Amino acid sequence: MAKQRRHVHHNEPIGTAWKEIIERILLEEGRERALAQARTSSGYDVVVRTPITFFVRYSREGDGVAANGEVDCACVISPDVCECYGPCPDFPECCDEGPIVTEG
Repeated sequence: MAKQRRHVHHNEPIGTAWKEIIERILLEEGRERALAQARTSSGYDVVVRTPITFFVRYSREGDGVAANGEVDCACVISPDVCECYGPCPDFPECCDEGPIVTEG
């Protein structure tokens, strides 16, 4: 039986703080992935891939949309946990989509 992925949802609106949140995800989650990879490989530098799913809201302008959108939600999905920041429109179902990165 497959291990159940844990869901973590920080539901507060992220507004303009999304850039800092993404930087933290990339650096902290990236480091965790790099440590796991370093334990199972040899060599020099460790390069990791950290997929992030964004939900971006665009205001309607007539038949079109605004030039700039607002980030409502950002999620990072790993085999063990899906962690989302902001009011995701379909949490936790959004955790079942997107790329799942495994070691190797």
